[in-house]
Amino acid sequence: LVYKAMNLRKLRDSDSFFGVHPFKRLLVAFAGPFMNYLFAIILFSLVFVGARKEVIIPNKILLSDDVGREEASISPAKKAGLLSGDKIISVNNHVIDSFSDLTEEMMLAGTRSKLKVVVDRNGEKLEFQVLPEWDKNTMRPLLGVYFYQEPLIDRAEESKLAKFLDLQNGDKITAIGGKRDLISTVFVERYLMNLWETKTAGTLTVLRNDTEFDIDINVNNFEQKDIFLPYYFEIREMKGKNWFAALGESFKESNKLIKMTALSTYALIAKPKGDISEQVGGPIKIGYLMKNIADAGFSNSFIEGMRNFFLVLANISLALAFFNLLPLPALDGGYIVMSIVEMVMRKPVRMRYVYILNFATLVLLMGLGLLVAVMDIFYIMGQ
Repeated sequence: LVYKAMNLRKLRDSDSFFGVHPFKRLLVAFAGPFMNYLFAIILFSLVFVGARKEVIIPNKILLSDDVGREEASISPAKKAGLLSGDKIISVNNHVIDSFSDLTEEMMLAGTRSKLKVVVDRNGEKLEFQVLPEWDKNTMRPLLGVYFYQEPLIDRAEESKLAKFLDLQNGDKITAIGGKRDLISTVFVERYLMNLWETKTAGTLTVLRNDTEFDIDINVNNFEQKDIFLPYYFEIREMKGKNWFAALGESFKESNKLIKMTALSTYALIAKPKGDISEQVGGPIKIGYLMKNIADAGFSNSFIEGMRNFFLVLANISLALAFFNLLPLPALDGGYIVMSIVEMVMRKPVRMRYVYILNFATLVLLMGLGLLVAVMDIFYIMGQ
């Protein structure tokens, strides 16, 4: 073995990492993840202290059953009595202001118990008990709902398809293929994609300046990436907070993201999984997504680009803090556990065992890193 060729006793010298008191070693091991955590809080504070705009995805829902699920089972939302058009206003007494809030709450809630869901239905508040189901593709519990947004065209100049159909900003799609029930952005996008996949023609009914008219559609000559229409979404102006309020908000946001990371890690290990390559990513995929997010921000303004950049860095820093604290050999968490064991046992762990465990873990991590890198490359090639 390799460790036989090394002088492991020197690793216990009084001025070495393994030679100091276990409590000091614990503090050193904890310092790295803690600084990652503090760095994330500082980055979030820089975001929250400045005024910003947020796109609001509505908390009005559309049942997946009404859209057309591939599965034969009934969605949890429909089983509980929710209807398309309901507006979810709270889950387990947590206020829901947007569909993004609902997504976060579902990730934090888990699937072990029913959720108390309060909705606004035509001005009346109703309460339901909903038991979510686990989705192996997204690896999170789901209610079986989409957001319900009326298809109002915005930024038509950014879409090849909108230009081809001569759509204008402010146009409202009121029917697809003659169907007028529950018309939403989700229905329109699925209708357009179905036309593209089946190589068939269709019809959109559009309302413009109180006048309705039909547009014949043929998308056979379009690429799949161009089969979309740009819609209007509410934009909320967020005022900048003072530094104390920003730090408090950053602390809450960081803790929430760490909890979500922990639940996602547990799900990756213990829950049913779909395509792993879509659910995990390494440095290559993170860099690719980071570039796209930053580019999207910088295309609007330098400040928004920097804000997106800070948000990505904060998320990466929190992920590093969490995973480095996992109680695995060769990671900071493993050294913390080792230090605690030595303080309890009041004698040092044999360096032979430490070396073997660390070496085995490093080989495993390097193998996983190589596998994830290959999956990242295939993911980017497929975009």
